[in-house]
Amino acid sequence: MKTKYCTIPLVVLLLGVSTALFAQTGINTKKPYGVFHIDGASSVETTNPLHDKPTILQQSDDFIVLESGSVGVGTIEPHASAILELKSDKKGILIPKVTLQNATDIVTVKDPEKGLMVYNKKVTTGLQYEGFVYWDGQQWKTLANDVLAQPKVTTLHCNEAVLSPAVLKSGVPYVGYLTIPYSGGNGAKYEEGSPLSSFGNGGLVATLESGQLTRGNGKLTYKVVGTPNNDGGETGRAVFSLVFGEQHCVALVGESPSGNSGFKTEKLVYTGSQPNLNQVLTIGRFQFRYNTSSSSTSGWGPQIALVNSVSMGETYQIGVDRRQGQGGSSGFYTREVTLSSRNDFQFMGNSMGAGDVAGVFTYYVGDVAHKTLYKVTFYHAGNGGGVYAILAEQYY
Repeated sequence: MKTKYCTIPLVVLLLGVSTALFAQTGINTKKPYGVFHIDGASSVETTNPLHDKPTILQQSDDFIVLESGSVGVGTIEPHASAILELKSDKKGILIPKVTLQNATDIVTVKDPEKGLMVYNKKVTTGLQYEGFVYWDGQQWKTLANDVLAQPKVTTLHCNEAVLSPAVLKSGVPYVGYLTIPYSGGNGAKYEEGSPLSSFGNGGLVATLESGQLTRGNGKLTYKVVGTPNNDGGETGRAVFSLVFGEQHCVALVGESPSGNSGFKTEKLVYTGSQPNLNQVLTIGRFQFRYNTSSSSTSGWGPQIALVNSVSMGETYQIGVDRRQGQGGSSGFYTREVTLSSRNDFQFMGNSMGAGDVAGVFTYYVGDVAHKTLYKVTFYHAGNGGGVYAILAEQYY
């Protein structure tokens, strides 16, 4: 006896399963418009009709997934170019709010993917920025692509400071701007600074204006207001001690109401068996002295240094007019000297030997940034000692 099988019901069952696998699923709707369609049916007005296409109002509480993979919320027809389309004229998108600790925080949001966006909440101990930020693969940035790291520069160039207007007049209210060039900016934004009072010529206050560093070289701008105690000029400069991040420098600014013309002299005379390093003449921005070395390369050579240290070396062209007596020669030549720190004395040119009976050197130092010329004469008389004199003239 053979066993008989009924094949017709099996075929019908398989066809039914196949149809179910490719069917559209609808929740709260009998006419789904995608592979998965939910009608929120939150009200009579937004409930989809049985046969007709839902209106824009009726779609407002719908959720749909199309065969293409596009998802629509508030619409049953998400645009083909969008993986997700949200549609509403009364609601918005609320993305996750986090509290990042710094611009490179990968702990609060663990291992963020490049392009990930969050809303950062500003708190005292965290990243000092409130708003939308995204991860660029290395750090968090604003949507405007601004760097959120602490603002930093590698160098402040106070020797190139510019005050505008440049003239300071005693007792006359002043409003102007001080610009300080910098190098090595990291592109970060910075906030307005605290007021800084001037010394030297007091009565002025400089306040850093908020801004954004360039990547590389740029300028900081300070607003300067107040009433100067003295006229500007070489003896009436307003001095500001400036700090930005980890960098510090001192700016000397302010011209005389009568223009840049001016004249000042200083002299230093002493005796001894050899030069005294502690005998230093100071005039304007410079210090001058005799060196004590008796080597053939330096001898008892005139030296120059800055009165105040600067953030980076300043190079000056020096004209040397050599008029030496016994054991020496005469002539005029030029040389460069680079200065950076207070009391870091550098030789200004050829020197007189310890055995020279007499010698005269005249040096011309041009300070272009401060529109000042110095004429400094060194005089020595006596074999192996004697009189040492320095006469300095300053033209500004």
